[in-house]
Amino acid sequence: MAGLEFIPTVPGRRSDFGVASELARGLKGELIAMLVHDDDVFAYNYYRDGRRLDQYNSIPDYFGEPISEQERLELSGRPETFAHLASDPGKFAAVRERLAAQADQPDVFVSGLMEEFADALGIRNALTSYEYLQEHEETDDVEGWDQFIHVPDLTDDKARNRLAEAAIEEKTHHLMEQGWLLAERGGLAGAASPHPWLCPSPDGKGFLVAWSSHADSQEQPRPLERHGPPWPAGPATTPWVIGPHVYGLELSPSGRYLAVAHAAGAWKAALWDLRENRLVADVPQVRAVHCVGFLPDESAMVSVSSHGEDGHVTLTPIAAETARTIELPHAKLAAVHPSGSSLVIVDELCRLFVADIGSGQILRTRYVGGRYAPSAIEVQMQGQIQAQMASIDLGAMEQQIRQQHAAILKSLEPTGPPRGEAATVQLSGLIERQVEEQIRRLRELVTRSAANPNPTGPQRGREGVFRIRFDPSGEWLALGTMAGVRVYPWREVCENDGDLARPALAFDIAETAVESRHGSPLLGGYIYDLECDPDRARFLFAGLDGRVRFLDLTSGQSGTLLDLPGRPPIHRLAFSRDRSTLALIAAPGMFDNGRDQRGNIIQFWDYEKIGSV
Repeated sequence: MAGLEFIPTVPGRRSDFGVASELARGLKGELIAMLVHDDDVFAYNYYRDGRRLDQYNSIPDYFGEPISEQERLELSGRPETFAHLASDPGKFAAVRERLAAQADQPDVFVSGLMEEFADALGIRNALTSYEYLQEHEETDDVEGWDQFIHVPDLTDDKARNRLAEAAIEEKTHHLMEQGWLLAERGGLAGAASPHPWLCPSPDGKGFLVAWSSHADSQEQPRPLERHGPPWPAGPATTPWVIGPHVYGLELSPSGRYLAVAHAAGAWKAALWDLRENRLVADVPQVRAVHCVGFLPDESAMVSVSSHGEDGHVTLTPIAAETARTIELPHAKLAAVHPSGSSLVIVDELCRLFVADIGSGQILRTRYVGGRYAPSAIEVQMQGQIQAQMASIDLGAMEQQIRQQHAAILKSLEPTGPPRGEAATVQLSGLIERQVEEQIRRLRELVTRSAANPNPTGPQRGREGVFRIRFDPSGEWLALGTMAGVRVYPWREVCENDGDLARPALAFDIAETAVESRHGSPLLGGYIYDLECDPDRARFLFAGLDGRVRFLDLTSGQSGTLLDLPGRPPIHRLAFSRDRSTLALIAAPGMFDNGRDQRGNIIQFWDYEKIGSV
């Protein structure tokens, strides 16, 4: 028996061929199992009559585990063992040479190696995966797809999913009838469906919404809609149109100015004057803009972006031309203290910095959740990685990358007139730019590795941060982290450097089991957003588990305000300016994929009702 492909989810050093081994024991004949992990590692096992006779792994120590020379030899492969299965002996001989060459000069993208391996053996439908097939993605090129039968039968599972979806719709409709939920919009099917981004509307009672899809490379400028009362009338048009690939919206304190974060190739922050309907400034950034905001007096816009070691926190004055930049590697988020004198910045390494806005000087460095202590295994792995990086022959690696992409470019040339078709030329240019970027980043990575004598890298904190908020008085700093909410007295944050581990108030969230079509993964208690309700002296927060909770600043008590139907992860929550309405952006399809994946939704809730719960 030949032609069976198996792709596991998490291969280890020897690669996870557990299912293939079980099949081999239950089936007589010959069986070949293949996998590609992260386009870096190619591996196969060959079985005959239930016994494994050969195995191969292109990078056997990929996961950092120590490996003996004997084990390395065992994983080097003996393809001659199954050469009789080759449908094309010439192709098979060429593949054998490529397999042997991986130890000295590994391919950058080994999926091509697996494709050649399968082709030489006459194995069909090699380059796909279970997830794509289950969601009916990329099935057009799968031979005999209409003959595939899923085992076990999924009829009952699909029926349960339909019943669960109907129950969510019924509960949502009931909440609307009762006046709790004012409106729900979005949720179109498809992975490329536009994503909603929102901020309060200047009129005080509603919200501005932009729908943007980063999957659409040709996206045009996006109109801003106003969503607000009367809710049954649906969204209203506005005179404002902003640039494509929106990644965030923030309104200035007076409601006059709008800050827009951009991504997906539009690496910039934009500043708009809504009163005069004009673009005040386009601020180039190093990558996607993670965060935008304003100083309290509206004298400047703040934008944050980073690309590895290149991180910028930029203050763009509204009435002047010259922007000021605080360079901070890995910068991720920022929030301005209500006094307007200080700026809190969080980076990708779970560090919190206090900066003086006037001088741009970093005054304090704190580690969120305390300082992270790497284990002995991590130290060993990092040391091995650093040693491997030091041994890389940049010239040879660059040559290999260029050769592989040259082959891709050659395959794009039209076979018939008109030669040099515009679409092909455009795609060729894109691939060439990607090659140069890939080579540039490889050089930077090797250079940084050689310059850093510490194998574990810079010190870092223990808890990643997704949102920073102050209360209006500036006395409290709240962080939404990967483990819950942490609230600190601002004066204590500013007093010292070092660990930031003991908040005055906290709400811990245990691991969350999230239902999806692919099982129930256990995930952290991520809090994606926070908002302050100063009238009730409390912070509202929401995240992965689909609930909106509160934490009282006076008593320290907490509770749940909303349990969303279906409990989809909540990415964003925002008050209208009059705080009569609470808007949520939720992701019901966050853990699904494929053509039927549901896009993100916006829900608008009557906060006067739910806030009194």
